[in-house]
Amino acid sequence: MQGLPKETKMSKPAHRGGLQAWGKWLLLLNAAVPAVSPMQTVSVVDFCGQTLHGDGMVLTSHRDSRRYYFVVASTDCQLTMQAATPKDKVQFQFRFFLVYSMVRSPSSTLASNDHPTLALPKSRSERETPDPCTAGSYVQFYDGQNHTAKPLGMPLCGKNIPRPVTSTGNFLTLRLVTRGQQPRVDFVGDFTSVRTGLNASACSMESYFPCHNGKCIPPSLVCDGSSVDNCGDGTDQAAQSPAWCKGSPTLLPPLNNAEASSAVNALPSQVTCAGPQESQLLPPGTATWDKTDKRKPLFASLAAILGAAFVFWCCWNPGWFIWRMG
Repeated sequence: MQGLPKETKMSKPAHRGGLQAWGKWLLLLNAAVPAVSPMQTVSVVDFCGQTLHGDGMVLTSHRDSRRYYFVVASTDCQLTMQAATPKDKVQFQFRFFLVYSMVRSPSSTLASNDHPTLALPKSRSERETPDPCTAGSYVQFYDGQNHTAKPLGMPLCGKNIPRPVTSTGNFLTLRLVTRGQQPRVDFVGDFTSVRTGLNASACSMESYFPCHNGKCIPPSLVCDGSSVDNCGDGTDQAAQSPAWCKGSPTLLPPLNNAEASSAVNALPSQVTCAGPQESQLLPPGTATWDKTDKRKPLFASLAAILGAAFVFWCCWNPGWFIWRMG
């Protein structure tokens, strides 16, 4: 640096200050980018006997869902979902459903020898209600905090996607029971904390997002990049009003019977006791929504700003640039 002109030495702090100013602007621009946080995924058998509380979550039958069947016999496991606030209800929607047994039990009595800690006593309503699944594996919903609450509908089994289930209060319990020999269980669904009975203006006053079908959902589920249709009509993931989501997300639709009968290749990551991980539960061949699409224009703008700053700096002191290039 001894051979440089004197004016170059004096101008060096000015250049450094200019670069520091540009760095501060870049940090501010980067901080302005909203973070995308998809819905977490929880395995029912991993969280057996626990209560999940939140705006919404994706539920799978087991950790290797949509890759391998859950085949553990004599399982009786319940998982309770709690809405975000006491004013909300819990809505559950299956996206993929396979629950049956290859060889059904001769009686409806649960064989709990293998998992005595998972065995739950039957409620009086269960003993009086006929079993449409005829002693095979099934899923049952209850309108409350545990399986002693009122059942919502009949036990669910087979390969058809069941209809959505909505609680009357802010608790909904899912119970998974495997009976007979060689059970085959594999399902994927999601629950959403919803509020009903409000118009669009009242929904907005409650700081909730108004769906076109009259439901209100927490704003955290809108344009969240999870590809889950929490509204039920696609409003919360649409590029039109009132969501105005950027990009074109591919919603997670229910699978038809042919797709449900075939093996699925995708292995989603799970939220287990080890901690949360991101998950994308999409059918094979379904294009995912690239969350980086939102940041591409920002990256292009930053690149242009950095390029202009570099050219301006070089033109401001061309002698130093030519000396460095030489």
